[in-house]
This record gives sequence, C-alpha cells and structure tokens, in this order.
Amino acid sequence: MKIFYIKNKEFGLHTRTENKKFYLIGSYLESDIQSDEISCQEIITYVEEVKSGKRKEWQGSGNAHILLLKSDFAYIQNMYLDDPVEEVTCNIEAFEKAIRGWLTFITDKSMTHMEVDLGDVKEVEFY
Repeated sequence: MKIFYIKNKEFGLHTRTENKKFYLIGSYLESDIQSDEISCQEIITYVEEVKSGKRKEWQGSGNAHILLLKSDFAYIQNMYLDDPVEEVTCNIEAFEKAIRGWLTFITDKSMTHMEVDLGDVKEVEFY
C-alpha cells in the first residue's frame, strides 16, 4: 500500500492512502505531528525502542489521536467521535515507514509531494 504526502501553500500538509481503511495513519501525521521535526524524530525513537525491546510499549496522545506502539503493531485511535473511522491497528513496520517518510517530507522544504510504499500493510489484532 502506498501513502501520498502533499504540501501546498493554500492548504498546508495533507496525506492520502490507497486503502481508506488505513487513512488514520496519514491523519495522525497531519494532525498530531504536523511539520514538527522534533516530534517526528521522537516518535521514530519510540518505534525503535519498542521494536528492539528496550521498551515494552509506548503510548501518547496529541491533537486528535492516541497512539499506542507495541513490538508488532501501532494502534491509532481518533479522538473525534464524529469520524467514520475511529481506530486502526497496523503492523509496526508499515507505521515506521510512514513516519520516516513523513520526516523526510517535512524536512525537505522544496518537496511538494512524495509517495511512500508501506509494503504489505496488515491489520493486526489488538490484544
């Protein structure tokens, strides 16, 4: 699955996904990370620590979402009840690719669009 990052002067930063089921990945990046490189790098660090076993899990909340990271998945919950998709759980590798791509995208001020292949994005059982 691919995720698309778009930047323009009128509307700012936006994302689109090939599969609407996983659009909350992009929504999290747009709303909670935005163009904050430090926050983006912090989340990447948490992903690395959880994947390596240094941390059992990490959880945080931002402007619009709750993010829970475990060794094999990322769980994103939308805190707005009127949204048709309230939550998604995907494999941690796909989330890591998305956030690393977002960091590249927001740090390169000349870039207006970017496509990131997240690979085989799998919905994971949240236990």
